[in-house]
Amino acid sequence: MKGPAIAPAYIDTVRQKAWLAAGCLRGQSQTLDIYEMNLETRECRRIIFRDGSRQFDKIFMYGEEVRPYKNGLLICDAEHGLFEVKENSLYADLVFPFKGIGWRMILHEDRFLFLRGLRHRC
Repeated sequence: MKGPAIAPAYIDTVRQKAWLAAGCLRGQSQTLDIYEMNLETRECRRIIFRDGSRQFDKIFMYGEEVRPYKNGLLICDAEHGLFEVKENSLYADLVFPFKGIGWRMILHEDRFLFLRGLRHRC
């Protein structure tokens, strides 16, 4: 894992896993790699972001757009859309493509997902 900034995206103490974001800042956005870390062994493995067979090198996040979901994660990326990392997977699959800065993700009861665009002031 490398980058000038490393921060936890989500920590699951029951399953002894953490997902870490590593990368750098570019203006208000962050270009990141996401890693799954085994909290017992401290082993880190990179999450691969993909849309079918197409892989993305980096993701672009604005703020905290990672939420736990069914023992995995949902990750909202400003350049590509909404990704899902399923339990015990090292792949983040694109499930809802969109592009745009300023989305807020709200997840309720692991069943209802709301994406709300935020207004930007000039």
